[in-house]
Amino acid sequence: MMQDAISTGPKAPRQGAALLGPQDLAAAAWRTAGDAAGEGFGKKFVQLVSFPLLWTALRVGPAYLWTDATGRMSLGVQSESEYRTNTARTMIPAVLATLVIGVLMGWGEVWVLNSHPAQGAVIVPLVLVVLLGLMIVIVVRQAPLRASLRALRSVKKLKPFFVVSCVSFSADVTRDEAVRFLHEVISARTVGGEYLRIFAVGEEQASFFESLGFQRLDGTWALIGQAPSVRD
Repeated sequence: MMQDAISTGPKAPRQGAALLGPQDLAAAAWRTAGDAAGEGFGKKFVQLVSFPLLWTALRVGPAYLWTDATGRMSLGVQSESEYRTNTARTMIPAVLATLVIGVLMGWGEVWVLNSHPAQGAVIVPLVLVVLLGLMIVIVVRQAPLRASLRALRSVKKLKPFFVVSCVSFSADVTRDEAVRFLHEVISARTVGGEYLRIFAVGEEQASFFESLGFQRLDGTWALIGQAPSVRD
């Protein structure tokens, strides 16, 4: 959609919003991971851990993520059926990856204990303590996102709906640019009157959508509204 009419090759310049291409995946996943990580202690670690998971999800899931012509903004807009399909498809590799990592870690610990029992008796518990601490940091960081998911259950009967997620804006994007991009993508995907369920990944994003007329749910980063709200 919206490819340049004159230059149509794989590196053709884009005009307006377009579906995210393979060349945009890494940048979009990194920005989204950074927003989800928040601020303060552990931010960089959470971003580094979240990045490959988000990148994999974008590779596996259907292409419902849009970007602007400059590649500085991205936004996912999915219908109810698309959202459910995408969630199911991305959960499969996530579960498989978790199992593989668990097996490899277990094998590594056994190998260290058998090959170097003296050193292993110190190294293995130390590694487990570090991993436990890092997991606690991740769980604490993800608490607002889990709260948003719980809040959205209260509006699950509002249909038809679209889901707005994976919102990502570079630091130099102005408010006017963000509003125009949001308007363009939602206008292309919806007819009007559908409910929009917003998954913001930070207080700044939540406040941005709230300023556009969307209603925040229970003080979380989840918001609800109807498509015409973005046209105001």
